[in-house]
Amino acid sequence: MSTQLCFSCFRQQLIDAINSCSRAISPKTNIPALSGILLQANGDRLNLTAYDLEFAIKTGIDIVSSADGSVIIPFKIFSDILRRMSGDRVEIKIDEKNIASLKCGDTETDVSCIKADEYPELPQIVEDNSLSLKGDVFKNMIRQTIFCVSQTEIRPVNMGVFFQMENKQLKMVALDGFRLALKKCEIDNPDTYEFIVPGKSLSEVSRLIPDSDEEIKICVGRRHSIFTAGNYTLITRLIEGEFFDYNKIISPDYSTRVVVNVRTLLNSVELASLIVDERVRTPLPCLFENNSCVIKFATSIGKISDIVPCSVEGERIRIGVNNRYLIDALSNSEVDEVAIEMNDPLRPIKIKPAQGDDFLFIILPIKMEENW
Repeated sequence: MSTQLCFSCFRQQLIDAINSCSRAISPKTNIPALSGILLQANGDRLNLTAYDLEFAIKTGIDIVSSADGSVIIPFKIFSDILRRMSGDRVEIKIDEKNIASLKCGDTETDVSCIKADEYPELPQIVEDNSLSLKGDVFKNMIRQTIFCVSQTEIRPVNMGVFFQMENKQLKMVALDGFRLALKKCEIDNPDTYEFIVPGKSLSEVSRLIPDSDEEIKICVGRRHSIFTAGNYTLITRLIEGEFFDYNKIISPDYSTRVVVNVRTLLNSVELASLIVDERVRTPLPCLFENNSCVIKFATSIGKISDIVPCSVEGERIRIGVNNRYLIDALSNSEVDEVAIEMNDPLRPIKIKPAQGDDFLFIILPIKMEENW
């Protein structure tokens, strides 16, 4: 029986590659080909592709090939077999009936595969715009915005991160109706354009980006964008629709400005969160006065009183916040000190660096009945 594909490679490299691609495999699909990974051997390179019709991940590894070709191999059984084999190198042969024979050490096994021509064609993207960022910079921008992406489909545009390019500056914005995160950086691109990337896709991009200054290229078409990071390429469908004009809720004024150590305040809020009743989402009351933040309240679980030293400029204010939202903002600030700016107990709370303005978090307060 003739061989239509035959190659050998390091087993662990193949395992790592298919595991990275597998995040683009839909757990529930009516298209059998999409439950597998497309393997394409060409010379000394094996290209792997996974695609769920919304986004795709492509990568490649070095191989020794004696017969070039392509096939779709079922992900789960393929991965399980490779993980349980012993030996450094694996040899894979695909015959004309699309049966894959895997040999590694003393172990041999066969797996039924799917013809490569059954794999859906990936989107063809006409590159309208592109930009490049250092990997560690882009990864940080994702981390400081994605936690505010909405998890519900009430407003689909809020399930993504808004990219806005203008005046050689990139702004990334996410909001879920109760909070907002904005991160910006200077870039070498004078173009003006905007687009919305699904939060799920950006999470995968972040996982694939190394913590280094390696360049990440972003190419944007009308309906899709491509992220290229080292040995990986991710293609994602963009979210269509008009993003909320976030500038409407960013007020430059404030009546109270607090500068506080992030770690100190975060520890206090996390401690207070232990007695927050999750069923009724008790507001966390924060009183800012006399260069201190007083967190004092009681629930059916218990009570707490804590004082965090800080610098308070302006009027005394007591404001209620969602403890989880405040924890998220402080945890993702990545600075030693933040400035918290407020106007009154019912207007948005702004959290930004004590020095500089490269990020801005906004949290809507929670109305409290009682007063001190």
